[in-house]
Amino acid sequence: MSNNFHKNSFDDATQLKLEVYRRYIKSWLPVFISRKPDRNWNGKINIFDFFCGPGMDNEGNDGSPLIAVRSCLEYEKLLTKNGSTISLYFNDDKPSKIEKLNSVLEELNIPSSIAYETSSEAFGHAFVRKMKHISGSANLLFIDQCGIKEVTPKVFHTLIGLKGTDFLFFIASSFLGRFKDSPEFKKYLDVCNHLDGSTEHHDSHRAIADMYRDMIPAGTEYYIAPFTLKKKRNIYGLIFGTGNLLGILKFLQVCWEIDPERGEANFDIDGDQLPNNSGDNFDLFKSNTTASKVEVFQKNLENSLRMGNFITDRAVFIHALENGFIPVKHAKPVIMKLIKECVLICDALPRLSKACIKEPRNIRLC
Repeated sequence: MSNNFHKNSFDDATQLKLEVYRRYIKSWLPVFISRKPDRNWNGKINIFDFFCGPGMDNEGNDGSPLIAVRSCLEYEKLLTKNGSTISLYFNDDKPSKIEKLNSVLEELNIPSSIAYETSSEAFGHAFVRKMKHISGSANLLFIDQCGIKEVTPKVFHTLIGLKGTDFLFFIASSFLGRFKDSPEFKKYLDVCNHLDGSTEHHDSHRAIADMYRDMIPAGTEYYIAPFTLKKKRNIYGLIFGTGNLLGILKFLQVCWEIDPERGEANFDIDGDQLPNNSGDNFDLFKSNTTASKVEVFQKNLENSLRMGNFITDRAVFIHALENGFIPVKHAKPVIMKLIKECVLICDALPRLSKACIKEPRNIRLC
């Protein structure tokens, strides 16, 4: 993808990428806008866009900066009521793009409750400069670039060490070959043992997600999820990361809204060729038959529960999220089925929602 793709109108894959970003911002913001500061959070909300571009394409479609601004504007009354401020930081290494973005932002008359700053620096400089001052804040980082060269192991370890920080970055599979043999990435790719000659083109982002999971230190609670985008023969991907169970839940909810069959792509990534109601080829936005991915997950979960491998609803909740599923939608029916069959017994009905995180309920074999 060209660095000048803003000069053209956004294609469907780009618009869907931006839609994932939009939906996550709109589910992420309310969590903090209404929350009072506490010992774990200083009350500050930050959104960082390190490859922001000029703000829109040549047809006036919103790019990531305007998506962030407009999403924040929806909560402007609540921000004013609570005396809260959201800080937006936009960077691009092309000064001409920042000049254009500044003009666009000035026309919006953005209220003081939504502060913004722009800069034109290389990613590395901008990242180091801003990450020094965000401890204790709620942070969302959008790194919209086409390779994995920027999110190096060093950058990744910085990200997972920042409390209250979620990130979303964009990569193109065409760039993966350039970096898979580099020393800093090779040891992790070798461990996950996926990105080799046998890796299917459409599976490359799953392999990269596995690579980043392998970078997470033992004992660290951190969650990674990919979403794959197809544009003609090219494959692109979003990689999401968070240290919070509710963060990964919200992102997966966005993914399953967009891909109701698998929750991870804008195309038939597993080649199931599921029919839609009209009998035509697979259509992401139509109601299709149940995907085999869901059936396999539920069958494996049922077998594990029958073996007594999970003793709390929280354990099942985490297991579902780590495998890319929505607990209440995909896992709870399995538990309820086994309770009805008298395979499992619970002191109280299990909850596969956020309620089970702090107050898990026991489940056991009859």
